[in-house]
Amino acid sequence: MTVNPFNPKCPKLPWMVEFYTCDDGKVYDNQLQAAFANTALDYLSSLNIKSKPSKFRDPIDMFYFGNYFVRLGRIYPLGIALEIKGPEIRTGTLKGPENQIFLEKGKITNLTTDPSYEEHVTKDMIFVDYENLTSVVQPGDRVLLDNGSVALSALGMYAPIELPLISASDRVLLKASIDENIDYLFISGVYNKEGILQVKEELGQEGKSILIFPKVDSSVCIENINKILEVSDGLCLDCDRLMAELPKEKVFLVQKSILAKCNLAGKPGICSLKISDLRALSKSEVCDIANAIIDGTDALLVPPEACEKELVQSMVVICKEAEPAVHQKQIFNELTNNITSPMEALYALAISAVESALKTNAAAIICLTSSGRTAKLLSRFRPRCPIIAITRYIGVASQLMVFRGIEPILYLRPFGGFGTKMWRKECN
Repeated sequence: MTVNPFNPKCPKLPWMVEFYTCDDGKVYDNQLQAAFANTALDYLSSLNIKSKPSKFRDPIDMFYFGNYFVRLGRIYPLGIALEIKGPEIRTGTLKGPENQIFLEKGKITNLTTDPSYEEHVTKDMIFVDYENLTSVVQPGDRVLLDNGSVALSALGMYAPIELPLISASDRVLLKASIDENIDYLFISGVYNKEGILQVKEELGQEGKSILIFPKVDSSVCIENINKILEVSDGLCLDCDRLMAELPKEKVFLVQKSILAKCNLAGKPGICSLKISDLRALSKSEVCDIANAIIDGTDALLVPPEACEKELVQSMVVICKEAEPAVHQKQIFNELTNNITSPMEALYALAISAVESALKTNAAAIICLTSSGRTAKLLSRFRPRCPIIAITRYIGVASQLMVFRGIEPILYLRPFGGFGTKMWRKECN
């Protein structure tokens, strides 16, 4: 075990960042040399490729039994998420032994709502289970199939179709999310804030602690994004789905705008990834991950097929290298200027702690929390160092994992009471 030279009784914990000089006398840790630049250009020009990324939250070579990680020697609270698909329009099944059909460009394909074709789909006739299709689609509109991978032109512009948000199968999943103590709920196909309120009503009091993240995957959702964000706990950006509907050159603007809105609101913003080659990350995918971090995302949503150890390790390294590339001083000033005065005392305390951590080059900010609010406020102002949030509650610790820079730690000893002496003893 590595020992802290300033206090031999206190071990150097895994998330602590080492700020020591290298053999040539220069500091290369976590872009510290650039950290105190006054302007964004000075900061970027001071970035050094030799700089070592932070050791904070290193997931490599961790072995766990249940929630207990051997390498850390403690319980590691992992949040669990559930996704409900939301409204979908489905096609019928293929006729005969064929398992796929090919639609040739320029050929006419008919869409029908006649149930007699539900099990007899061919390249000439495709059954669609939306009865109002003929009254919604107009000549010149585009009909998107398979999330936009196939576009049919109605004998262009996209016509959004209003569907009920919660289906019967979704209600089963919502009940399961309550029974299984799910931490986060991702919802696709959200068009307005009423959809989120409907989900909250469905969850009721039993599921009020579940964090709800609508997936931004349509132009209608983008138009109502401010109202949706007001009633949500955060947003998940699905750029792959958006590229099927929006001009491709506009999608990066949507990412920057929505993540900025999340940062200003103090709510987590999540970016979904698409990995084309499971053997290695391409240059464009590396840039996508790094740009998402620089734009202010709190977490990345990785597709299940890409959850391979080598790929995840590569993503972790990219994230660690990208995080110090953000000019924290500028972001901090802009976020604090957005808070109007007079402000709540806890806000002032969080701002002071983050500013002090920056100016003193602190290795970490430690806070005690029961609800997680203190740690969330600290994360809102984006400190350079990790936030170590100590709590007694496993649900709070699990949900804090999605907030940028927070390392939750569970305090497992029995509650000793509210006496002053006992409280001080437990804090120490």
